[in-house]
Amino acid sequence: MKDLVDARILFKNIFGKERNITKKDIEEKIIKVGYKESLTFECKTFKKVSKIDDDLKEKNIIKPLVGFLNKSLPEGGILVLGIDAKNKIPTNIIPIDERLIKDEEQLRSWIVNNIFSIPFSYTFPSLEIEEVKISEHEKIFIIEIHPIDSNTVYISRFTDYAYIRKGDETQRISLIETLRLIEEKKSPRVVVNLNKVALEKNERNAKIKFKLSFLNKGNKPAYHLISLIGFILKKGNKEKVIIKGKGTNVIDVTSHNPDTLKTFQVNMKTPLYPFFPMIFGEFEIELSKESEVEMKININEEMSYSSQKFMISEEGIEKFQSFWKTYV
Repeated sequence: MKDLVDARILFKNIFGKERNITKKDIEEKIIKVGYKESLTFECKTFKKVSKIDDDLKEKNIIKPLVGFLNKSLPEGGILVLGIDAKNKIPTNIIPIDERLIKDEEQLRSWIVNNIFSIPFSYTFPSLEIEEVKISEHEKIFIIEIHPIDSNTVYISRFTDYAYIRKGDETQRISLIETLRLIEEKKSPRVVVNLNKVALEKNERNAKIKFKLSFLNKGNKPAYHLISLIGFILKKGNKEKVIIKGKGTNVIDVTSHNPDTLKTFQVNMKTPLYPFFPMIFGEFEIELSKESEVEMKININEEMSYSSQKFMISEEGIEKFQSFWKTYV
């Protein structure tokens, strides 16, 4: 498991260490600094409770953990049991009596037995729990969780609902949204990366050379991949911009796109497997100092499409927009 994910990376980010967290650490690193709830952090308490029933387990433990597992960025999250918060900012410690949660083993059992995935995964998420002793019979529990199988959507056994973390909130998602999320998890997710960017400048103009590669960040191979790379003048004189492109399957289709300075089409004839980048073209742009050119890259394959935009100027190339969506 530890080879697949840095299991306590969020512990280290917050506390500066992975283990042996103390009450003082919590006071200084969370409460005093007002460590706000976020995409990766939430805290819960069990005030005036004599027993943690299934409803409380669902609301305060399982729901936020499932939300961390399903969010778009798969870095997981930390849930702290025993800290109160006001307006999403931790305010004070309200420790948990051992009569409510006996120990780490009991808490782990609740979590493992009440989170499942679709499709079924034999590998449970990476789960780390730290007990922090507050008094003889009171504790705080810090839970760090990370997804390992990125093909799955996680669901609460208590409600059969899926949740997703958005900003500082955990939201229930509908059946249709759950099915769409399952399809997204199974889809290719193709983006374009810039490789080996070289910049030459003089008093009058700049010349930029770079290679483009496809990278499949999804979980299935991408077949029948077609991409359009368009260069659009945003500032300056088009007569002072020269664009050249070459490479395997790179075709100049500017005549079909007269509103662009240049447009190239790329037809991939071989499968693009997950996380094996494939360089497909080399490009060279020469432009005057006052010119700015937008490079827009649209990628289509059988299950999804994406769009990326880069701004090219004498300073080089800067990415400013990215979008990906499935057809389902």
